[in-house]
Amino acid sequence: MQAQETLIKCRHALKYTYVFGYFLSLTHKFRPLFEDQQTKLEAVTERLADLAFAPVEKIDHAALKNQIRVAGNFMENLVQAFQEYADT
Repeated sequence: MQAQETLIKCRHALKYTYVFGYFLSLTHKFRPLFEDQQTKLEAVTERLADLAFAPVEKIDHAALKNQIRVAGNFMENLVQAFQEYADT
């Protein structure tokens, strides 16, 4: 259940990053950090989806718990980067 909730939150955050990235100037100083964080969040979100939707007999519970934590951290980092951008 926690994996699905985290997955939904990450995909929801990513949905808005695509719009933000479209309008962010290509020369803005924030763009490299933004693109790096977005790419990392995409990767960990897909890894979480792979683990969460694996056949029950093949689920590695330790890896799944770790990936939930990692995905949540990346999402928080991206949100924090947005807030820092908004404060400038």
